[in-house]
Amino acid sequence: MSGSRAWAWVDAQRWPERATRFRECEHMVTTSDNKDARRIASAELGRILADAEANAV
Repeated sequence: MSGSRAWAWVDAQRWPERATRFRECEHMVTTSDNKDARRIASAELGRILADAEANAV
């Protein structure tokens, strides 16, 4: 995990609802047999991390 991503993760932990959704998406990506669901969840993970990184300052 890069430095900025590590900070984004720490920031995501500050908001329980964001962290909960992150874990739900992470679970979907790693366990779903549905390719479309995995792709959607993966994209949402990217948005959550980008938002957290933007709020980390």
